[in-house]
Amino acid sequence: MTSQCFFAEPCRIGNFLQTSGRRRSRRRRLWVCVVAQALVVSGCGAASRRPVERGIGAAVARDAFIVGAIDGRLLEVRAGRQEAVPIATLTNERFGILDLDLSPDRRTAYAAVGDRDCQVSIVRVDVVTGSTRRLAAGSALALSPEGSRLAILREPRTGGCSQEGRYPQCELVIRDLATSRERVVGVPVVSAVVGLGDCCIGLQHLLAEDLASGAERPFAEIEAPSQTLRRRQGTSQIVFVTALRRAWFSDGGPPMLVRSGVTAAAG
Repeated sequence: MTSQCFFAEPCRIGNFLQTSGRRRSRRRRLWVCVVAQALVVSGCGAASRRPVERGIGAAVARDAFIVGAIDGRLLEVRAGRQEAVPIATLTNERFGILDLDLSPDRRTAYAAVGDRDCQVSIVRVDVVTGSTRRLAAGSALALSPEGSRLAILREPRTGGCSQEGRYPQCELVIRDLATSRERVVGVPVVSAVVGLGDCCIGLQHLLAEDLASGAERPFAEIEAPSQTLRRRQGTSQIVFVTALRRAWFSDGGPPMLVRSGVTAAAG
């Protein structure tokens, strides 16, 4: 019998609007809803081993994205094109790439990856060569703007955030990439500029909030609840993956499709 891995997409860094006062009840609804729709199940240890890709020989192009494919490969893709350049195979588990970010020089990717032992780790990927290295336990991440520190979400007992029917109590850990030293900041505080405004049936709406005034405005209408949200480097665009496993980007206008069949994206 094949065991089952429950890979959760928990405590997203920047996946919710900052909320206070009159908006607290909606925050709780969003919190529970996103967790409910983010749980995915994959066979643990059942997949055959795939060959490791050898990188792309250069940095990720400025007009390209990196995406985590359902089959566990990290790919370089461009919006509106079917072609994809494999960078590395990060896991043999379907749906195993949970989160992604890209360094400012676009030569290094960081991924939250579930493995055949049902554990979730942060992995560093050299985009040029395709080589990988495990950094630490954790299930979601965000790279600092200058690329020297990594924010990691981690469940203290297990290292991941895979839970049995309840929302995990995650720590926010800041890791210095030069020294590998870590410090625990505490339970993450929700404070984002763009977040999901409703959930979960039919078309969904991303809202942008001015953190100083609390004013909200519509940002984009999307096909399904967002699983990840990330700002695209050097732009006002937001890259997001929906529960339908499709990556999109938008600057506040109609979203443009990047690629289908993915679990995470950055650019």
